[in-house]
Amino acid sequence: MAPNLPVRIILIFATTHCALAAERVLLERRVWHELLPPPRGLTLSCGLCLMVRQEDFALVRKILAEGQTHFAQAYRMPDRVDGPYLPIG
Repeated sequence: MAPNLPVRIILIFATTHCALAAERVLLERRVWHELLPPPRGLTLSCGLCLMVRQEDFALVRKILAEGQTHFAQAYRMPDRVDGPYLPIG
């Protein structure tokens, strides 16, 4: 039986500038995240995305809105390697 892994959320940005600005804001607030290339098929025009924990997602949304840094879309990472990325409204 596989261990229960924490649920992660992928934030997709329209531009690299937006992704880096979001990372800077999250670093300042000491919120866990990872900057990485977006999964194939989820890109807009940016070559970066941020991964955050699901339990931090509401806080991340609030922090980014306060910093006037916006992501284009958020997706829940799949539970298995071949699973779909599910958009979060």
